[in-house]
Amino acid sequence: MTNQSNTDIAQNSPQRAAVLGLSVSAVVLAALVLVQATGLLSSPAHASAAVSSEGYSAATVAAGSSVEVLMVIDDRTETLYIYGERSARQIDLLERQSLPELFSTARAAALGD
Repeated sequence: MTNQSNTDIAQNSPQRAAVLGLSVSAVVLAALVLVQATGLLSSPAHASAAVSSEGYSAATVAAGSSVEVLMVIDDRTETLYIYGERSARQIDLLERQSLPELFSTARAAALGD
C-alpha cells in the first residue's frame, strides 16, 4: 500500500505543479487587471501628440511646468529640429542638431572619451 500511495503522489506531482502554476498566473493576471482598472500605476504621457509621415516624425514634449516644445526629425537629412514659443503668438526654431553628430557625441561621452 505504501508503494501504491508513493506512486500516486509521484504521478500527481506534475499535475499539482501545473495547477499551482496556473493558479499563481491567474492571481497575478487578476492583480494586474485590478491595478490597470483602478489606475493606481498610471502616469500621464508627456507627449501631447506624435506623428510620423513621409520622412518626418514630430512630437510635442513638455519641457517644463508650462512649456511645450515641438520636436521634428527629418529622416532625409537626419536632422532634429526643436521649436518652442518665444511669445504667445510666435514659434521659433530653438535648436537644430545633426542626429549622427548628436549620437557620436553621446556615444563618446558614455565611453568617457
